[in-house]
Amino acid sequence: SEFPTSSLTVDQLGSLVAKTNVDLVLVDYGQLMRSSIRREQSRHELTEIYKGLRKVAGDLQVPIWTAHQANRLGTHAKIILPENVAEDFNVIAITDISISVNHTEEEYRAGRIQLYVMASRIGMAGYKINCSVNWKMAQIMAV
Repeated sequence: SEFPTSSLTVDQLGSLVAKTNVDLVLVDYGQLMRSSIRREQSRHELTEIYKGLRKVAGDLQVPIWTAHQANRLGTHAKIILPENVAEDFNVIAITDISISVNHTEEEYRAGRIQLYVMASRIGMAGYKINCSVNWKMAQIMAV
């Protein structure tokens, strides 16, 4: 399903997922969801969204993946680290696993990226996974 920017709440997503039989939920930017609770600062609303996504995933036993932007310093970093997360650092603490996708322009053109495990509740963190990418087929393979 597709929803206009800032219109879908976590509760609405949870209801939609509960009515379907899916193995994975992909959210194109949790940052673009609408918080059910209005807060004075948007970063606090973002915390509510990510906590809600984690709850829905646990309640419905389905993984939820979402992308999150880097801050300005992160756009120039060779490897995006937790301190390079935009808007609210809490999203790293809330998620079960946080992975940054990293590449230079040259690596992108050559079909290479590095995945960096920033944080993980399920295993080790702080390491890179070198990958090759077939952009046309949307395939990522560890090398």
